Amino acid sequence: MMNVPILAAPLLVKDPTVLLKSFNEEADYLIYTPKNASMVDLLQLARLNPASRSIQCGRRNDAFKVWTALKYLGEEGYEKRVNHQFALAEYATQLIKKDKDLKLMVTPECINVCFQVKGKPAQKLCNKLDAEGIIKVSCGHWK
Repeated sequence: MMNVPILAAPLLVKDPTVLLKSFNEEADYLIYTPKNASMVDLLQLARLNPASRSIQCGRRNDAFKVWTALKYLGEEGYEKRVNHQFALAEYATQLIKKDKDLKLMVTPECINVCFQVKGKPAQKLCNKLDAEGIIKVSCGHWK
């Protein structure tokens, strides 16, 4: 909803060792990691080297994109943008509920609105809309 690259999104974890176990690579050309280092040593090194806990191997420029977007829009601008997106999702939900050919699959909890066109296979419909350049949508298969 912030309209910044997905890799700029933060991943917050309670236990920082989870990141080390997931992203820490032993490649001398990327990160110096002493052989047989303890988890305490790895945590100490991680504080100095973001590559040991990042999927992007330490690229920090994505944070700059979030900062510039916040600087440009401000908190109030983002609040307005997010509220508008929720209002659009609510508007779409109400239109779907009123249309006899559409079926709301789940009451939206966020801005994703899942619906079905009655009697039409989702995959065929999505492919046709995409092929005609009308809209790019994703489709799921409900059982």
